[in-house]
Amino acid sequence: MAEIDYSGAQAIDASTPDQILFGAGSYHYDTVLNEDKTALTGIGTFFGCTNGGGKFAVVPNIVQVEVDQSTVAREGFYVKQGEEAYIETNWTQIGGEPLAKALVADVKQGEGAKVITSRETIETGDYFDNFTYIGKTVSGKPVIIVFERALCTSGLEVESKKSEQSSPTVKVNCVAKIDSGENKLPYIIIWPDASTAAATNDEGEESA
Repeated sequence: MAEIDYSGAQAIDASTPDQILFGAGSYHYDTVLNEDKTALTGIGTFFGCTNGGGKFAVVPNIVQVEVDQSTVAREGFYVKQGEEAYIETNWTQIGGEPLAKALVADVKQGEGAKVITSRETIETGDYFDNFTYIGKTVSGKPVIIVFERALCTSGLEVESKKSEQSSPTVKVNCVAKIDSGENKLPYIIIWPDASTAAATNDEGEESA
């Protein structure tokens, strides 16, 4: 039997920097997608500066079907029933309009200040359209995550300390549009194509 060449098992090639997310990125809402939803044509309204970045998660709800005759996990016996998608970010530049959305509250313009007051119900205007993360790979290619409809579900807890800035964590959930007719979330991930090149081994030589 021919001996296996393991030299490519831990290869780095020209595609590697295109597939590593680097930096905190920025958050926006009311961004504009092109017609086929494959790219942004407008970056919308800046959500505010962050401190410590954020995270993005998509968590499918996977249900395992139990069958008496099977005592092990088995292909084909898993069912996807819904999912959750959310973005959490440490928000440090807190603006009036986004703050009202975070609190599900009313906002009006006062004399030199936004005035925010509580409200009993969630209204259409509390939802974000195209809540978007804009990041980059190591090579500088853009990585875009869009929630076509979203709602801040965390509320806001602001803690102030001497000689420290406040950076509360907010959680924004992707939600299905009321008239979508589908049980899936309207998130879009636009991940750039990686460069193609021959892999290199640890000595920098081209792999076979």
